[in-house]
Amino acid sequence: MKQVIYFKKMIFLFICCVALSCTKSNIRNLSKDDKSHDRNGWFLKRAAQFDMSLAEAEKRDLALSESHPPEYEDEAIKKEAAVLWRDLCSLCHGANGDPKDSLIVEPKPKKFGTLGMKMGFTFGGDKMRSGIYRVIRDGKGERMPAFGKQLAREQMWALVKYIERL
Repeated sequence: MKQVIYFKKMIFLFICCVALSCTKSNIRNLSKDDKSHDRNGWFLKRAAQFDMSLAEAEKRDLALSESHPPEYEDEAIKKEAAVLWRDLCSLCHGANGDPKDSLIVEPKPKKFGTLGMKMGFTFGGDKMRSGIYRVIRDGKGERMPAFGKQLAREQMWALVKYIERL
């Protein structure tokens, strides 16, 4: 009986998280049809977008530095970042980067969009950005998974820039 009550509470918490994540954020303009891409799917999308081969798209991504973000940012990558945030990050970090919207993870993860974070981006610049990139790529502790094998470098940098805009 206790397991049934626990299961019902977990379902309720999950529904609350989804509702909170979808109500107030930069991601609310996305449709349910907007899907994030895995690493290979992203390479295929970029190859088609730039009229290049899959190998050229992969080479283009590998040419990106892991210590500072690319200078360019087009609408496709901005949208991909928003979809990735919605699909991979918002459940724990909240739709707007505020983990108070997240009811699942304890202790709560880092809050993004704070004055301290904005100061870090302003004064820390690429050092701050590369630190966040490394956490996305390698994970952190037991709670933050590594996405380095799942996402392309360009996607991870897009997430860093998305976090900076929160």
